[in-house]
Amino acid sequence: MADLKISELTRLDSALVATADELPIVDTSASQTKKVTPDALVLAGIRLIPDASIPSAKVAGGAVDVADGSITTVKLANTAVTTAKVADGAITDAKITGPISLSKLGSQLANTVLAGPSSSGSAAPTFRALTAADLPKAGTTSLGLVSVPTTGGIVVNGSSAISLSMVATAGTSAVVTYGGDGRITAGRNLSPTDLPVATASTVGAVKPGAGLSVTADGTLNAAITPADLPVATATTLGIVVPGSGLTIDSGGVIRVNNVVAAGSAAKVSYNGQGLVTGAGTLNASDIPDLDAAKITSGSFSTAQIADRSVTQQKLADYAISYIQEASPGTVIGSHPVGELWFQESTAKLSMWNGNSWMPVGQGSLSDENMRFCGLFNAATGLVTALTPYGTTAGLAIGNTLPAATNQLTGIYLAIDTAGTYNSKTYDVGDWIICLGQARGYERLDLAATGSGGGGASKLSDLIDVTITTPGTGDVLTYNGTAWVNGGVPDPGTY
Repeated sequence: MADLKISELTRLDSALVATADELPIVDTSASQTKKVTPDALVLAGIRLIPDASIPSAKVAGGAVDVADGSITTVKLANTAVTTAKVADGAITDAKITGPISLSKLGSQLANTVLAGPSSSGSAAPTFRALTAADLPKAGTTSLGLVSVPTTGGIVVNGSSAISLSMVATAGTSAVVTYGGDGRITAGRNLSPTDLPVATASTVGAVKPGAGLSVTADGTLNAAITPADLPVATATTLGIVVPGSGLTIDSGGVIRVNNVVAAGSAAKVSYNGQGLVTGAGTLNASDIPDLDAAKITSGSFSTAQIADRSVTQQKLADYAISYIQEASPGTVIGSHPVGELWFQESTAKLSMWNGNSWMPVGQGSLSDENMRFCGLFNAATGLVTALTPYGTTAGLAIGNTLPAATNQLTGIYLAIDTAGTYNSKTYDVGDWIICLGQARGYERLDLAATGSGGGGASKLSDLIDVTITTPGTGDVLTYNGTAWVNGGVPDPGTY
């Protein structure tokens, strides 16, 4: 056979291994390869197995030799030792340390106990019935066996039930008779002799005397007449008779002889006994005169104030008018119609008509009716600033000019942005002025230079207008005494 590697040899199944077969093995002590038979190798392997190295699961079938005294308690599984494995008589009394279950004592007859002999002497305990001698006798403080005497009022029947002996008929009585053991032996109703006789200081039985009687049901009656009773006084009880305002009905009930409907009223009528006899409403004559200091709340309506009754002396300062520079405001409903507003700087007097302040007079320019109302953008045709005159005239910032009316005659605005408006070209400083409903708005050229040119000469003819060296963009402003030309003012926001 050609030389092969061990890994190249043909596999030999375990069933075909024979005793004469040989295995190669290395003898490390001789440093050479030798041969060994399979059985010799197995026997040598068993001899060389370390102690306690084979798991019990690897031992199959057959008995295993165990050394004497080698099985310890921990090696036994719980409940592993059965009854069949314990020899008879092997367990002695010394080995029993705990109570034995009653089930281990076997079945017994009813009403039997495990005890010693029922009489004197000693013997091994047996199962037998209880006797009286087995029980202790009861004492004054301890439980135990008792006997029932025939004279104690207690009896025991054939079923050992204990009860009281019968010595009386059951019933209800006011007077009873009882024996030495406390049991009731008889009973009867009360008789007069059972009660003590009453005295002046003790309670007891009584019998009727003169003027008194007792009926069959024991009711005590007395025939009493008014003469038997004392007359009542302011400090003592007694009989009374009804006086004025009182009456007594057939049942003896005292009543007030006055009838009136129940209710509440501010004014009542009453009689001499203080009883209310009628009610009514208050009249003006019922109310006494009151000082004004007594009226501390509420208010008087217009109907309570007589026409034309408020005199001049009764009006407070500023009662019907404002005297101030700033507008009092134009909130509808916040001013009474006809209220006045006087502006001292312009001598302007206006009246509230319910919607706006309408001019009554415009001071020095009243005849001419001219009033500076604000600034105007000729390029857009919109109002850009307002004076109080403009607010009074109904102008609004950001709006166009209202249609020209005779009432708006004399209002004018200075041009702050040049442009063309209504086919007229305006320069900065020019005026746009209302000349009434027929003429509409006209341009007043104030931007021209030189004296006597444009409309400046006509304005100078006014008695309260003073124009000095007019320049481009000048406008008229009021300085408190006259209208003078100057730069475009800041009219403010209103």
